[in-house]
Amino acid sequence: MMEKEKEIIYNAGILFPYLEKFEHKDLFKNTAYVWEAVPKIAAYLKNYLKDTDHALLIKTRNGYLCGIKTLNHIFAGAFSDLNNGSVEIGENTIIEPGAFIKGPAIIGRNCEIRHNAYIGGNVIIGNNCVIGHGSEVNNSIIMDYSNIMHFNCIEDSIVGNNVYIGFMSALLNVRADNGFIWLKIIARNGNLLDKKSIPLKRLGAIIGDSCRIGANISLNPGFVLMPGTQIITSQNLAKNFMWLRKIHDTYKELT
Repeated sequence: MMEKEKEIIYNAGILFPYLEKFEHKDLFKNTAYVWEAVPKIAAYLKNYLKDTDHALLIKTRNGYLCGIKTLNHIFAGAFSDLNNGSVEIGENTIIEPGAFIKGPAIIGRNCEIRHNAYIGGNVIIGNNCVIGHGSEVNNSIIMDYSNIMHFNCIEDSIVGNNVYIGFMSALLNVRADNGFIWLKIIARNGNLLDKKSIPLKRLGAIIGDSCRIGANISLNPGFVLMPGTQIITSQNLAKNFMWLRKIHDTYKELT
């Protein structure tokens, strides 16, 4: 693959065709490569929430419910930690009992944060999303209409629009030897488009728009899935990408 072609597939606009509709698309401004947005999440949230002073902000049709110190006042049995930053929760979003949200964090409108979910800080969740029972999200971006089902782990990752991640899957973010991450860009037909080392020791996966990931699948640090990729099994995971033969192209708009 030509170097210019590689630069194109590392572009946020290619991986996320619906990026312009994402409220926090400015995260990707001035990024030459899509993964550069992950280390910027904390700074973006600090600037976005800079005038809120470690508050819990619940959006309503008439503005914000302010002065609330704990989620218990609005969502019985749910908890928040505002010591490290504010938490903004969009209109019509439901936080179920047992959920824990640590600031700084933004959760969009019409979302469901289900029982015992853990939002561990430096998290941006778009509109109309589901974070399932027992799932954990840390230092990550999840765009609109994405479903992270129960018992998943999402860390240092970017999940695009309209993505489904099934039961008990994980986007792993650290190498066992604590080395630099090798980025691996996977085409929708399962081919390895490119592989390169990047100057990060913590990076999960970058999941393009409209991807589907089945149950019990763990993606190694640095996996990048092109839009519309579907992974339905993790069998033979150790056999050097042999499992990627099970990927099917479902994204017909891009060829």
